Amino acid sequence: MTDFVSQEVDCTILIEGLPYLVTDMNVKTTQYNEADMCQATVVPDGHQFQPNAGNDAAVTINDDLVYTGYVREANNNADGSYDVKLLDAIHLLQSGRVNISTDTQIPASDLLRNHLFPQCNVENFEIDLASKAESHLASKLGLSGSYGLPVDNDIVLDRTEAPGNKVLDDVATMCNAVWWVDIEGTIHVGQPEYRYHGELTYILENGNTPGKLTPAYQSVVVRGDGVVSAGGKGWQTRNLISKEGVKSTRTLKNLGATQEEAKEISQRDKVEYAVEEGTLTPPTFTVTIPELKTQSQADAAANRLASKLIEQAGKGHVKVCGRSDIQVCDSFKMPDELGGAIYQVSGIEHIVNSSDGFVSKIYCGGVLQP
Repeated sequence: MTDFVSQEVDCTILIEGLPYLVTDMNVKTTQYNEADMCQATVVPDGHQFQPNAGNDAAVTINDDLVYTGYVREANNNADGSYDVKLLDAIHLLQSGRVNISTDTQIPASDLLRNHLFPQCNVENFEIDLASKAESHLASKLGLSGSYGLPVDNDIVLDRTEAPGNKVLDDVATMCNAVWWVDIEGTIHVGQPEYRYHGELTYILENGNTPGKLTPAYQSVVVRGDGVVSAGGKGWQTRNLISKEGVKSTRTLKNLGATQEEAKEISQRDKVEYAVEEGTLTPPTFTVTIPELKTQSQADAAANRLASKLIEQAGKGHVKVCGRSDIQVCDSFKMPDELGGAIYQVSGIEHIVNSSDGFVSKIYCGGVLQP
């Protein structure tokens, strides 16, 4: 039996506070290192204001805010409508060029707050490296203790004309943290709380079926380089390292189905990985990060890279009838007949047009709970 769903869609873009009705729109936000974008055809609602590049903009669907950014391009059509392209704060990071050189170690939060964000003209940000999301991340990775927690490490950084987003990636990795932009345009650095939306309904398409696959690598080795300044005091002095540099290793331990069993979709819900120290299991992902000076920094980077491998093993997407309430870094449950696992939302794409109506494509960024 086929279920029919009727939706009323009220989609509006506010540009400089003035409303524009939407006739066609695609808006996509992701947790990953790419500029979130909204492309739409709009008509002024009761005014004659022409949108211009640089104007502030916000997108709402059925009274839910889904995107905040600014107008990058605006083109006037012959019928009185406008084609607009909106970008958000990630573009400020991508286009910004950062020059940072610290002689001694400083807290990562201070480096971001006083150097990186000001140089990229980012005004709205929130840094939380003392995360309240321990239970969520521990469940996601099967961890115990402090493996899953971000840490405000003291770091040394030397960058010249470097893209801001790349620098932020490096700093977040050294702190076992992630960064993302929320629907209000604020950049967050820390760990999400993965707001839960329950089981998905009205699934239209289950493409690239989400499932817990075998990670591409089974172990991670992180190497640092160099020595902490001998002039350091307190914490720095206690963590001086040898000339050989610092090293940290992590192994992904499969707690469930074997790699051979995981090739079958029906077995993917039995795959569960945990991160542990111990004997390396090939294949091994090895990376050298010159800025790593202490064991704490190397451990944080190894934890973050290992968690990324697990996240990548649970990717895929699912298309549903429009869900304007779901945001990046939320979570949802797949129906039992599709595995029943709880997934992190790594991205969401809202599509509004005359042929599809209103649909949402939800991108999975990893399994929070098998």
